[in-house]
Amino acid sequence: MVRLERKGTTSGQDWTFDAKLVYAASDKSQNLQVNIGNGTSWLLSGDNWPYHFEANRWYHVVVAVDDGRDSVTAFVNGVPIGKSGFDTAGTPRLADSTRVLKIGNNGRDSTTPQWFAGSIDEVAVHTLALPATYVQRQYEAG
Repeated sequence: MVRLERKGTTSGQDWTFDAKLVYAASDKSQNLQVNIGNGTSWLLSGDNWPYHFEANRWYHVVVAVDDGRDSVTAFVNGVPIGKSGFDTAGTPRLADSTRVLKIGNNGRDSTTPQWFAGSIDEVAVHTLALPATYVQRQYEAG
C-alpha cells in the first residue's frame, strides 16, 4: 500500500489533496483513490480507479494534476489507470504555508493516526503535470 495524503484531508477541514491505495473488505476490491481540493472544498472527491495490488512488491505510482485542463490522471507502473475531470472552482492545492505536506500518514495528529505499513522510496513533487510519455520513461528507467 502506498499512501500520499495531506494533513487534515480526512477530517474535511482543509480540503487539499490525497491519494491512497484502498482495499474494500465488503467487496474485496482494490482501488487507487484520489481527492483534490482547493483549500475550502473538494474539486474531485473519492474517485476510485481499480488496480490489483500485491503485497511485498514495489509500485511506481504517479498522480498528475493538470490545473490547465481541470483533470487528473493516475498511473501505476507507467500505465494510466484512470483519468477524471474536476470542478473548476479554484486552484488545486497540495500544500501551502498553513498546510504541511505529509507522506505516509493520513494527517490525523491526535485522533487515531494511520501510518503506512510499508516502504516508500524516491518521492518527487513536480510543479507541472507530467505527460504520459515522461511517466512511462521514469518507470522504465527504474
